[in-house]
Amino acid sequence: MNGLLPKGNDNIMRKLLVSLLAIAIAGSSLFAQTVEFIEPRNVQGVPEAEFSTYKVGDNFYVLQKKYRMMAPVMYDLQLDAYDANRKPIGSNTIDKTLEMGDANIYEGVFAMKDKLVMFKSEFSKASGAKMSYLYYYPFDVSGKRQKKMSLTSFVAESAFNSGNFSVNVSPDGTKVVVISELPYEKDGMEKCIITVYDENFKQLWKKDYTFMYESSKAPKNTIFVNNNGVAFLLKQINLKKAFDQFSMFTFAGDGKAVVEKKIDLGNGFVIATHKELFKANGDMLLAGYSYMNKKVGVNVETPDGVFYLDVNASNGELNAAKLNAVKPSLVVATQLLALPDNTVCLVGEHRFIGSTSVPGKPMEYTYSYSYGKIHFTKFAADGSQSWNYTVDKDLKSVSDGGRFVSSYSWVNGGDINVLFADELSRHDEKKQFIEFGSKRINLIQVIDANGKFKSEILIKDPRIGGKKGEYFFIPTTGNVYKNNQLFMLAARGLELVGAAITF
Repeated sequence: MNGLLPKGNDNIMRKLLVSLLAIAIAGSSLFAQTVEFIEPRNVQGVPEAEFSTYKVGDNFYVLQKKYRMMAPVMYDLQLDAYDANRKPIGSNTIDKTLEMGDANIYEGVFAMKDKLVMFKSEFSKASGAKMSYLYYYPFDVSGKRQKKMSLTSFVAESAFNSGNFSVNVSPDGTKVVVISELPYEKDGMEKCIITVYDENFKQLWKKDYTFMYESSKAPKNTIFVNNNGVAFLLKQINLKKAFDQFSMFTFAGDGKAVVEKKIDLGNGFVIATHKELFKANGDMLLAGYSYMNKKVGVNVETPDGVFYLDVNASNGELNAAKLNAVKPSLVVATQLLALPDNTVCLVGEHRFIGSTSVPGKPMEYTYSYSYGKIHFTKFAADGSQSWNYTVDKDLKSVSDGGRFVSSYSWVNGGDINVLFADELSRHDEKKQFIEFGSKRINLIQVIDANGKFKSEILIKDPRIGGKKGEYFFIPTTGNVYKNNQLFMLAARGLELVGAAITF
């Protein structure tokens, strides 16, 4: 079958071609088998819910999050807990209403060494002083939220100028870093407090720091911490009548040694999206996509380049800083994979979000999602590109957060595997297009260590308990565990289930 297949009304020919196509896809590798499905969960009646996954010890947690307007809390949250065998042990609704004494600004959920923790902040005058407070809320093993605990605070003038908090956790869950961005000062310099804690929230070190940049009401700082308690800060500096500048700050030696390194990768270098990893020695790797203008908005991440940074944890130097030309459209960095040869591979995905106002309902919109090609870029140690690989797909969905049309990638030996959905009418292993049929299928494609296509696995349509209807995987909830087993959520309408896949 070369090129585009001709149109026609011959039903026999159509059936034959579809059968041949299915055999071609299946024949490239053994069928993956879906093993046990986990009892259904509900998605709170919220089709647009976003999903995040966390692993603490052998337990696994899934957070469903939906933004709320005109409400005392920012999000409706539901947390589902699974044990080491991916059996459900708890399902908890949290933050649907503001409980007495709750902080109201959501700062995120993070996996610590032995527990899952939610952070929230607030501005309050309850103590008699005007303060901004940061609290943490531990979850028990079943995902039930525990009583809030105070972590840190600073003086703030008013609720409209109270400063901000940002939190992150080390890869091993033993360190917590908090940046307290102090309130805006007219004609002053931007100030912050960096604090690092251990897994029991005991303070390890604290640093009051004044940047050599004018104070801003909305500073753009992204904080990181490695397993040794070294903090890294990616800072975007807004400059008047000039392109923004990016700098990497390293706070080493318990915050005593602060090094700033400007990221000079070309005039107008602006980071669109990025992902990060830490090397065994604590150095930080940052990779993503960049563009050369100051556009802002939802769908402006059309990159001009793919960048790579290697930041030395001991002295703050940039071991590598490189920008490579690339021209994919509307691509978002989704994962940064650590490879067996101590290099990394950046995974990016074409994403476009559209919105249409709902007639008669002000401030309500119907959102559409278009997810296209999946891009893989392997970097050498100096930041140059070793190879690029692209998986062709083109899927659309409406009002579901795009959760069924995304992908999930993982490393399996020397190979990279990627799970994604595609239309049978548009795909076969030779990248050919078929003009009839419209059945959505789930595939695992295998990319070898040289960035070449190796094989493809067709996953049979998942069904539960003999019920009719197909369940679509939610790839962003993917998690590899126990040898070649993959855990991932699947859904049919508002019914949510867990699925363990053997491949």
